[in-house]
Amino acid sequence: SGRIFNYKVERVIDVVSAPLPPQPVPHLIPPVKQKVNFFGCFDVGTITMGARVENTRVGKGETASIDFACKNQSRRGIDRVEATITEEVEWSAGGQNNRMKRKLASRTFRPDERWVKLSKEEMRSLKSSSKCPTSTFRNEEQSILEEIHRAIHEGENRVA
Repeated sequence: SGRIFNYKVERVIDVVSAPLPPQPVPHLIPPVKQKVNFFGCFDVGTITMGARVENTRVGKGETASIDFACKNQSRRGIDRVEATITEEVEWSAGGQNNRMKRKLASRTFRPDERWVKLSKEEMRSLKSSSKCPTSTFRNEEQSILEEIHRAIHEGENRVA
């Protein structure tokens, strides 16, 4: 810098993360039941769903595998299920800060037989059995959770 002029020179510096540890870190989203509403207020059933990420430590150029399973017990069909991986970066230095979020990848799962909506008769039967929960009803609920869990772990519906 001089008395009259200030000079500024900028250079690009590539920042590379430290190597990721070799052991995978999986993540399981246990099956959960979600109410399905029509027009935001009419209860039309439930969907039970769960997912698993094979390894949450994914570096540039590597592939992430995601397994998904659900059981539709509603009068509404499932049109599409999508998995999206986003990167969020936040930094702060010298009184400056910034935040950035970008979509890295997005994949759509293929529909399977568990996505099909219930008929009116199936829905009536389900509602009547849920009004007086017996051991049979609880066994059916447990069976659904086990079915979702098994499908996730066997990778029946996987995207990469």
